Amino acid sequence: MIDENEARLKLFVSIPPADPFWSHEVASIGAAAVYEEILGGSRYLKHDDLSWLQNDLLSLDRSKLLDEIDKANAEIRNFT
Repeated sequence: MIDENEARLKLFVSIPPADPFWSHEVASIGAAAVYEEILGGSRYLKHDDLSWLQNDLLSLDRSKLLDEIDKANAEIRNFT
Protein backbone atom coordinates (compact mmCIF):
# COMPACT_ATOMS: atom_id res chain seq x y z
CA MET A 1 0.00 0.00 0.00
CA ILE A 2 1.24 3.48 -0.86
CA ASP A 3 1.61 6.13 1.83
CA GLU A 4 -0.25 9.45 1.72
CA ASN A 5 2.80 11.54 0.77
CA GLU A 6 3.87 9.34 -2.14
CA ALA A 7 0.29 9.15 -3.39
CA ARG A 8 -0.03 12.95 -3.28
CA LEU A 9 3.25 13.32 -5.16
CA LYS A 10 2.23 10.92 -7.92
CA LEU A 11 -1.29 12.31 -8.22
CA PHE A 12 0.10 15.85 -8.32
CA VAL A 13 2.23 14.89 -11.31
CA SER A 14 -0.49 12.91 -13.09
CA ILE A 15 -3.70 14.89 -12.61
CA PRO A 16 -4.26 18.21 -14.39
CA PRO A 17 -3.88 21.17 -12.01
CA ALA A 18 -6.99 22.19 -10.10
CA ASP A 19 -9.12 19.42 -11.59
CA PRO A 20 -12.31 19.78 -9.53
CA PHE A 21 -13.29 16.10 -9.61
CA TRP A 22 -9.92 14.73 -8.47
CA SER A 23 -9.33 17.57 -6.00
CA HIS A 24 -12.65 16.75 -4.36
CA GLU A 25 -11.86 13.05 -4.24
CA VAL A 26 -8.45 13.60 -2.62
CA ALA A 27 -9.95 16.04 -0.10
CA SER A 28 -12.79 13.60 0.69
CA ILE A 29 -11.04 10.24 1.05
CA GLY A 30 -7.32 11.03 0.92
CA ALA A 31 -4.65 10.66 -1.72
CA ALA A 32 -3.65 7.11 -0.80
CA ALA A 33 -7.24 5.88 -1.08
CA VAL A 34 -7.75 7.67 -4.41
CA TYR A 35 -4.48 6.22 -5.73
CA GLU A 36 -5.45 2.67 -4.69
CA GLU A 37 -8.95 3.04 -6.17
CA ILE A 38 -7.56 4.33 -9.46
CA LEU A 39 -5.24 1.35 -9.75
CA GLY A 40 -7.42 -1.46 -8.57
CA GLY A 41 -10.77 -0.42 -7.27
CA SER A 42 -14.16 -0.11 -8.87
CA ARG A 43 -14.97 3.41 -7.71
CA TYR A 44 -13.74 5.15 -10.89
CA LEU A 45 -14.43 2.55 -13.59
CA LYS A 46 -16.66 4.95 -15.55
CA HIS A 47 -14.20 7.85 -15.45
CA ASP A 48 -13.02 8.76 -18.97
CA ASP A 49 -9.34 9.15 -18.09
CA LEU A 50 -9.00 6.03 -15.95
CA SER A 51 -6.88 3.90 -18.30
CA TRP A 52 -4.55 6.77 -19.11
CA LEU A 53 -4.27 7.72 -15.45
CA GLN A 54 -3.57 4.14 -14.37
CA ASN A 55 -0.73 3.83 -16.88
CA ASP A 56 0.71 7.19 -15.91
CA LEU A 57 0.69 6.43 -12.18
CA LEU A 58 2.30 3.04 -12.70
CA SER A 59 5.09 4.56 -14.78
CA LEU A 60 6.16 7.10 -12.15
CA ASP A 61 9.22 6.50 -10.01
CA ARG A 62 9.16 8.21 -6.61
CA SER A 63 12.92 8.74 -6.39
CA LYS A 64 13.09 10.24 -9.89
CA LEU A 65 10.24 12.60 -9.06
CA LEU A 66 12.00 13.72 -5.89
CA ASP A 67 15.24 14.22 -7.84
CA GLU A 68 13.41 16.41 -10.37
CA ILE A 69 11.93 18.48 -7.55
CA ASP A 70 15.36 18.87 -5.99
CA LYS A 71 16.98 19.86 -9.31
CA ALA A 72 14.32 22.54 -9.75
CA ASN A 73 15.18 23.93 -6.30
CA ALA A 74 11.58 23.28 -5.33
CA GLU A 75 10.09 21.37 -2.45
CA ILE A 76 7.02 19.34 -1.75
CA ARG A 77 5.36 19.46 1.62
CA ASN A 78 4.66 16.28 3.58
CA PHE A 79 1.05 15.88 4.62
CA THR A 80 1.42 13.27 7.34
